[in-house]
Amino acid sequence: MTLSGHSITLVLAVQCDFGWLLPELLEMRNETDDAIAELALSRPAVQVDRVILHSVTATRDVPPGELARLNEAHTDWVYRLSVVGDYIPAAARPRVHRLIAGRLPRSVSSVDGIEAQLAGRWEHPHAATAILSLIQTGATTPLISYDIERDGPFGDADPSIYL
Repeated sequence: MTLSGHSITLVLAVQCDFGWLLPELLEMRNETDDAIAELALSRPAVQVDRVILHSVTATRDVPPGELARLNEAHTDWVYRLSVVGDYIPAAARPRVHRLIAGRLPRSVSSVDGIEAQLAGRWEHPHAATAILSLIQTGATTPLISYDIERDGPFGDADPSIYL
């Protein structure tokens, strides 16, 4: 994935489908994560907003073993997003919004995809508006480092030591 164009002024990404958590899409998920981190580091003025699932819920028919694997993949992904965010200067850090299942307004749906604003214009204005609605309607919570368990075997229970 390339997000290197100099005309990019804003990026909105929605990655809420369970498919992002499957082993088959791990490489694509990592490439997306790398492209967004690279953009944040190389072009700090570009605002990046990501929407991911707050948690994996049993909202569809998923066998218990698969649900456990999805939860494990989700926990790992959220941890990595949080840790990588700590290495990006605060002003350039992508904002990660966690979508809370069941809080979506009836008129808004989450459609996975990445929308880039080029020179102040959206290629797909309706998709961008839907993503912005997710963020602005209270259907999400921000990912902050205090939400992530980072205390390892030799760590301090106070997460502020990692900041």
